[in-house]
Amino acid sequence: MNDRNNVIIRYAEILNSQDIFKPEWLRRNAIYYNLITYVNHTIALFIGMNYDDAAVFVRRAAKALDFLIERGYREKYFDVSEEYLYKITRHLMENKLITEVMLESIPDRFRK
Repeated sequence: MNDRNNVIIRYAEILNSQDIFKPEWLRRNAIYYNLITYVNHTIALFIGMNYDDAAVFVRRAAKALDFLIERGYREKYFDVSEEYLYKITRHLMENKLITEVMLESIPDRFRK
């Protein structure tokens, strides 16, 4: 496994750890469900080298995160997700792994 995957695996471990993740968030009617599933989709797609689709889920995760924050929800998971989404976007961008169209679809805060 290369360094790229090691970083993503480490984030997957943190994002799914008992310290910041609550199993009830996986219930489909849970307010956090979309964020959790979108973040985990990015991990799986990235490891599978399906980069354009990973970018789609980065965008979806960002929207889900914004939705929750705008409604006053706050969890440690959000901070780690934000950091992870930034790191994966930077990696995709710096290594030219996604098309320009896909890159432009990702929110600016992850591309700067």
